[in-house]
Amino acid sequence: MNLAKSDRAAETLRGRVETLFYSSPQFSAGRLRTPSGDSISFAGAMMVQLHDQVVLQGGWERHPKFGRQFKVAAFSFDQDLDAEGLAHYLANHPAFTGIGPVKAKRIVEAFGADFDRVIDEEPERVAKAAHLPMEAVQTIRKEWIKTRTLNASMTWLAGFGLTHHQMTALVDKFGNSIVTVLKTDPFLLVREVPGFGFKRVDVVAQKMGTPKDHPSRVRAGVVHCVAERLDQGDCWVDYEELIELANGLLVMDVADSRAQIEQALDELIRAGDLACASLGGRFLVAQPRIHQMESDLAATFTKELRPNPHFACAETADLVANASAGLND
Repeated sequence: MNLAKSDRAAETLRGRVETLFYSSPQFSAGRLRTPSGDSISFAGAMMVQLHDQVVLQGGWERHPKFGRQFKVAAFSFDQDLDAEGLAHYLANHPAFTGIGPVKAKRIVEAFGADFDRVIDEEPERVAKAAHLPMEAVQTIRKEWIKTRTLNASMTWLAGFGLTHHQMTALVDKFGNSIVTVLKTDPFLLVREVPGFGFKRVDVVAQKMGTPKDHPSRVRAGVVHCVAERLDQGDCWVDYEELIELANGLLVMDVADSRAQIEQALDELIRAGDLACASLGGRFLVAQPRIHQMESDLAATFTKELRPNPHFACAETADLVANASAGLND
């Protein structure tokens, strides 16, 4: 999106999403109704829904086509609501069935600013005040607590420079356990979440203070080097060369870095996460799927049940051997 220079300093807006022009996991644009009654155009890399109560952080931009709008840099769901905002939230949340404006107003009048504590600790009081079944109140409680915890997780993740889309992908995968997952082993993301490659995760891990010689980091770095060579067109990489590539990538700042990398590489091979083959006195390493594909191809040439009219059977083995010898030179 082409935007002109900001015409105001960064600030925070609160309000309710009253109109959505577009919404996806990567981008949303619409209008926000603030507590003062203003209707403000906003746009940013986030996903919101109609009637969401949100806190937007960012600055004013002048779009060449859409004019002045609030460009969102970060956002969270607002739980510090005034009476009107809380009533609207309860009456319009899609997960809350059987709660219209009248019952929502009863809840607000009964508990006001104490709603956050009451819905968490004494949900039966909410059921009594609004004449609602406990099942409906438990749904409200679950969503309210989920949003509270989500805000805490998203705020923590934002400190590592992740976009809203990236943070949402992590929360969708791990839920509110994402904080624990990252603190325990951030490089789990490389294996589990599409779009989170080694280099992106490594930036987050370093900001978290993960040691450069953390075993999970070393293993992820070795696997990344093999994948990077594959992207360059090399199906296999020499064992010793791979150790040097990983050493240059990881910059572990320890004297025995190569020994640690070799140990990690051997563990990956034993676990089947990487494949190793001997050829012409060299050990070559590849992704298991590449090894399997090349093995299947070799079997097609050497064990074909029917004669191939293009190759003399007696010459096939020599042809495969000669072609293999020229790989990765």
